[in-house]
Amino acid sequence: MGRAVETQKQKPLLIDNKAVSIINSIPYDFTTISKNINKLVQAGWIARSIFFDKKIKAFIDLYSDATIVNIGCGLDTTFDRIDNGKIQWLI
Repeated sequence: MGRAVETQKQKPLLIDNKAVSIINSIPYDFTTISKNINKLVQAGWIARSIFFDKKIKAFIDLYSDATIVNIGCGLDTTFDRIDNGKIQWLI
């Protein structure tokens, strides 16, 4: 939810179109939830995503055909943000 909200801002710090697509595909009105997200918590979610995206991208720069295992990821869209077209991503 947090990444989808961030993506739809005028100047997002993180763009996660897959998160937006997932939220838009669920027949539920998320308006109340999105209005009640604490701004500090939202910033933490986004900062964490940016941090891990950068770390994973740096790893992929070294090992462009790596296999990455994302354990305990739940509904995670990191792959959609960092895929280089060569990695194998296991969840």
